Amino acid sequence: MNIINEAEELEIRKFTNNKIAYNAIKKILLSPVYNEGILKPGKEVGDPLKNFALNRASNAIQTNPGITDKMLGQDLRANTQACRLIELGFQQLDKYKDVEPPKKDESNPAR
Repeated sequence: MNIINEAEELEIRKFTNNKIAYNAIKKILLSPVYNEGILKPGKEVGDPLKNFALNRASNAIQTNPGITDKMLGQDLRANTQACRLIELGFQQLDKYKDVEPPKKDESNPAR
């Protein structure tokens, strides 16, 4: 099932073939999940509650003690699945990348 028209496909091809823009957008969409609240060498300790999993657990402990471990696990599973769906979306975008033809061997075999 094709959900985009030709004009949209052209723009998607331009985007997916622009490696810098493609990777920048992917970083922006996924960095809050993968990188927030993570300790890094040479950097000050940041707010660990920026990490979505730690934030949910902290919320359950401090402000909403009615959240059970089962509910917390279900929430974490749902967030993890959402991340997977974003990754799957990027895999779908990858299908629009132009395939580079193999480079011709320019060497002279007679030499």
